Amino acid sequence: MITEPGKNKRCPLCGGQLRERRATLPFVVKGTVVIVKGALAEVCDDCGEAFLSGKVTDDITALLQDAVNRDVELAVVTLSQVPSPA
Repeated sequence: MITEPGKNKRCPLCGGQLRERRATLPFVVKGTVVIVKGALAEVCDDCGEAFLSGKVTDDITALLQDAVNRDVELAVVTLSQVPSPA
């Protein structure tokens, strides 16, 4: 949920200020734990909730699917180092 640039961005959960920055996000899918580092997100200064754009969500979904398909139990991946699928 990356909002329009220049807008006063507020967290829909707590009303805190949203700022664009890199985030580390944990996921558990079908018994596979994946920690994604370096995901570009809008993160709330107050509650810490991260909101992702559609493109970043697509990239993370591909990483998660790959980890599950390879039957990985634990993976730590830096998103900025992973090429986007064509």
